[in-house]
Amino acid sequence: MRISRLENGHSTPALPELLRLAEVLEASLDELALGAPPERSLPQLQELEELASPEECAVLGRLLRILLAGFRLTRPRAGEEEGRHDHP
Repeated sequence: MRISRLENGHSTPALPELLRLAEVLEASLDELALGAPPERSLPQLQELEELASPEECAVLGRLLRILLAGFRLTRPRAGEEEGRHDHP
């Protein structure tokens, strides 16, 4: 029901919802907001697209998303102390 309300413009998504939608849809926030992919900002990405097949680029994109997800999991959440460790 929530997705339907968002799709029909009856509700505005919060940032956490936008981030989750972007993840699930494998889209950037720019794509969600503007409807078009952002311009490439790294020349290495353009070079990779010229050298690799579309299938190889897709695999590398998935690997990058996995690496980013792992990186995010290792970072303290907002409001948490960076050096704090919970001990049983």
